[in-house]
Formats: sequence, C-alpha cells, structure tokens
Amino acid sequence: MPVISQRDIPIEIRKPHLEKRKAELKRALLNATSEEQHLRIKTELDNLGKAKEYGDHIPFPIGAIQVPQQ
Repeated sequence: MPVISQRDIPIEIRKPHLEKRKAELKRALLNATSEEQHLRIKTELDNLGKAKEYGDHIPFPIGAIQVPQQ
C-alpha cells in the first residue's frame, strides 16, 4: 500500500516545521522531571526528521495518507 513519505515532501516545506519541533523538544528536555521523560524526549529529538520505513509486515500507520495506486 503506497504512502506519502517524508522524502516526497521538499525540505523547503519540512524544514520550518522540523526546526519548530526541535525547539519545542529542547525546551521540554530542559524541563523534564524524570529520567523516563528525559529519555523519551531525547529519543524523539534524535529521530526527528529521519525517514520512517514501513513494510508489508508492519500494519499501515494510523493517520497516514493512502495514495491510490495507478
């Protein structure tokens, strides 16, 4: 089943949103009250902007946009 991936969206469009989210995560990291929160935020920050690969063995992600096959 085809999906629209991050690579299909030009970086010029993605970059402002990535930068905004990165700033939010950095602020949250400074205010993290537990080790668990700190690790979760750090993991999200490290994965920000990385492509996510979905295969046939992984269920179709909730909220993903399905593109009709031609």
